[in-house]
Amino acid sequence: MKALLLKQYYTVERSFKFYLVLSVVITAILLFIQNQLTLRFAGILPVLLIAQAAFEGVKHDAISGWNKFMNTLPLRRSHIVRSQYLFYSIMVFIGSLVVVIVFVLSELFIGDILNVYSITWLLKGVGLALLLGGCSFPLTYHLGVEKSDMIQIISVTAGIVVFFLSSGWFEFFWKNVSSESMLSVNVELLFSTLFWIVALVLFIVSYTIALHIYKRKEF
Repeated sequence: MKALLLKQYYTVERSFKFYLVLSVVITAILLFIQNQLTLRFAGILPVLLIAQAAFEGVKHDAISGWNKFMNTLPLRRSHIVRSQYLFYSIMVFIGSLVVVIVFVLSELFIGDILNVYSITWLLKGVGLALLLGGCSFPLTYHLGVEKSDMIQIISVTAGIVVFFLSSGWFEFFWKNVSSESMLSVNVELLFSTLFWIVALVLFIVSYTIALHIYKRKEF
């Protein structure tokens, strides 16, 4: 497993460093503007950008033929799928770490940056990244990287749909269930946390689906 993770990192090392630097620069600029809209993007963008590095590795493996060669090695297909999902999760975590570090530094130098709403948009960003990954991996295994543009469109659309459906259900539930004892609860933080949990569950379900597809795949 460690060897597979290292292999994926070295495959996308250049892309990863580029996305890392780009996300830091863009996030710093967005925070410097100090607009509510830009603050929202600052909490989401780094996670989505850095997570894209994981898909660069999947594309490279398919184009170079490495994905076919791996199946001749003494490796279980479950190890291959698990390593790709784990690597994607690591990229999402690094993106989250970038958001936290840049926000903390901006709070020290600019002020009025780090608050509960910063956390809510970070949770939403992680949730969206998990949804994109959870949709992209099974589709890529099934359709192939040749249709990566279509897969990306489907994944983004699916992520947005799940987000708004979750928002609608939560709003309906909150209006009908909330009581006076719950008035002190931060509704935005609660929704963001629940959305993150839903995205995480779907990401785990996606792993089982992707594993089933990859095991049946004929290269």
